[in-house]
Amino acid sequence: MKNEYCIDDFLKITDSEKAYWALYGAIQKVGGREMLPFEWRVLSLGEFIDNCLTNGFNTFDGNARWSIVPAAELMDAIDEPAFAKELWACIAICRAYGKKIGRDPFDPDVEYVSFDEATENKIDAREFQFTKYVDLEISERLWRKTIEYARKNLDLLPHA
Repeated sequence: MKNEYCIDDFLKITDSEKAYWALYGAIQKVGGREMLPFEWRVLSLGEFIDNCLTNGFNTFDGNARWSIVPAAELMDAIDEPAFAKELWACIAICRAYGKKIGRDPFDPDVEYVSFDEATENKIDAREFQFTKYVDLEISERLWRKTIEYARKNLDLLPHA
């Protein structure tokens, strides 16, 4: 069966950044069905790079909360343990606060949850400075690994 957005076209692109953004754009154009976890993970990488790596978890949470859990799942899937560990730790802190107020801040069906000062301070802690893992080639590595993840998991993709 053929993938509904011709994944083979994107996997032929040798520049991993171009391949990633082409796949990203194709996924965003898919309509008429719920996106699959694989697709959310792929989409989350752009938000992770643009928000979290640049300015940390609070910026990521404020600008793209929808993508935090898929980004953590992606970091696990593409063997980026430092990023995965920090994302899951921040998610746990936020969910602990959510339990206090009775709402999971990462549930897409829940109204936006503003964190209290203590929670903000915890996720602003020095240990959660994602930028300490950033080097000049990190974005390239993440794009490459995400495209490799797509190649290895074609069975997770939708088919027409």
